[in-house]
Amino acid sequence: MENNLEKTSKKIAILGFGIEGKDAAKYFAGEDIAVFDKKAKEEIAQGEWADKNITWITGENYLENGIEGFDIVVRSPGFYRYQPAILDAEKNSAKITSNTIIFFENSKAPIIGVTGTKGKGTTSSLISHALESAGKKVLLAGNIGEPMLSLLPKTENVDWVVLELSSFQIIDVPISPKIVVITNITTDHMDWHKDQEEYEKAKENLWLHQTKNNSLILNYDDPTSRRLGTKTSGTVYYYSLEKDVFSCKDKENNIWLENKKVGNAKELKLIGPHNQYNALAALIASTRAGTDPTIAWKAICKFEGLEHRLETVAEIDNVLFINDSFATNPEPTLAAIRSFSKPIILILGGSSKGADFTKMAEEISNSNVRGVILIGDEAKKIEEDLKKVNFKGEIKTGLTKMQEIVAAAKKIAQEGDVVILSPACASFGLFKDYKDRGKQFKEEVIKLKNSPPLP
Repeated sequence: MENNLEKTSKKIAILGFGIEGKDAAKYFAGEDIAVFDKKAKEEIAQGEWADKNITWITGENYLENGIEGFDIVVRSPGFYRYQPAILDAEKNSAKITSNTIIFFENSKAPIIGVTGTKGKGTTSSLISHALESAGKKVLLAGNIGEPMLSLLPKTENVDWVVLELSSFQIIDVPISPKIVVITNITTDHMDWHKDQEEYEKAKENLWLHQTKNNSLILNYDDPTSRRLGTKTSGTVYYYSLEKDVFSCKDKENNIWLENKKVGNAKELKLIGPHNQYNALAALIASTRAGTDPTIAWKAICKFEGLEHRLETVAEIDNVLFINDSFATNPEPTLAAIRSFSKPIILILGGSSKGADFTKMAEEISNSNVRGVILIGDEAKKIEEDLKKVNFKGEIKTGLTKMQEIVAAAKKIAQEGDVVILSPACASFGLFKDYKDRGKQFKEEVIKLKNSPPLP
């Protein structure tokens, strides 16, 4: 396939050799490629890559000599866009790009880009599901499914591409999708971004290049989204659970789209008000992409959710266990708490992402959470914040194994309670990632369910 980065004896630097780095290496196969990665060569140059004609610059000091003499630098999402080595390469005439930019430049199908602090994965899946139910051919990619560049040839044969996109991926994109969906913009990734302003500008960049024929779909109830939404040339479509806007919910839970009733929020299989927001966003996006609203809403209502996002695991002795491991900052954890009226035992903590837990602690103290199990590096900080607001529930700390954590939660829980793993933190330290954390939680809950009762 032809692309805007012509393959004519270019020198390519690929920063990072995870999923996206490997995807880029396959895309630029045949070029003069150098891979820069903190890991040792023995760790990453394995299997199919062991015999490839690639220059490996690896180890702790892999960027010590900068990125010199390359025509194109492909940045993986984990690499901060404005770090000195990248800026120096740019000053020396290197083109700084990424898998996301390459995909935007070369996709043959129109793109629906979905971003936000939380909810973008579920919303992307809902949009894809709704479009497919209407008979449209769809590619769902980004942070979901197969790597983007491997899917480029397939864009010739589909109606739409739906991309779930993080701030890391869109901070420097020079093109905007035809349809952009923003779920919400709070605070996240302060361990990567310079500050909140930069994080917001990264999100905003996704729609800055839209034209009046493009669509920007925004959560009216999110003040930051509403403020940033004024900076677009596209047509803005608002959704709300509180106001009468383009798509909204009334007091009887009826769902409206442009003054026409399409269904009722109680039809949704997804739990919680935050998923009602996701459903409204998906409803607008899929109809802007040419789907009948009634067909779209019926498809959205049938969707049962994604793994590790308010996922029901099991009920044991009338105690419900919920896996919400994907909650890696306070906002989705608060959304999880608001999703249940029953008493909650909450499993919180992990590694730091620079989040502030003050607001979360205050809401926990005034909520139906009656017990908290704190884990990981952030346990002490969260405990201090809970004590500052006089949290009256039980606090359990010092547990490092998921078996112990689940057992402790079951011991604290009473009949009718809900145990929720919704950590509000990253997973590193105790677990490989949020998927590993959620997987271990589910495994231990199932073991507990299948274990014989005590005599």
